[in-house]
Amino acid sequence: MNRIKDLREEKNVSMMQAAKDVKLPYTTYVNYEKNLREPNSETLIALANYFGVSVDFLIGRNNIRTYFVDTCDDRVDFKLNSKEREIIRAYRELNEEGAEKVEEYIKDISSSGRYIKSDSAGMVSKA
Repeated sequence: MNRIKDLREEKNVSMMQAAKDVKLPYTTYVNYEKNLREPNSETLIALANYFGVSVDFLIGRNNIRTYFVDTCDDRVDFKLNSKEREIIRAYRELNEEGAEKVEEYIKDISSSGRYIKSDSAGMVSKA
């Protein structure tokens, strides 16, 4: 679990805040960071979701941070930076009305064409 500390520092949050966000007792979280205790599978998933990485990356099984997301019939590999992960986390905390407003805003600025990158290299389609 030696990656938890690095991910938390990258996210720029305290151990207390990370524990609170993941709904863990502070001392339990500290023990995970110090390798004094190992989380169960449910906690591993919660930590991976919080930090926006795969469980395999979190436990050091591989060095690939990204994970696959099903969208319709395609597999899309999203390579998210920390800012993008934070936006997604914030979006997921919105109620239905807030989410609809964000979606409407994104559709409006996207359809204008004014703010679209000429190269959308952040998203790579996988067959």
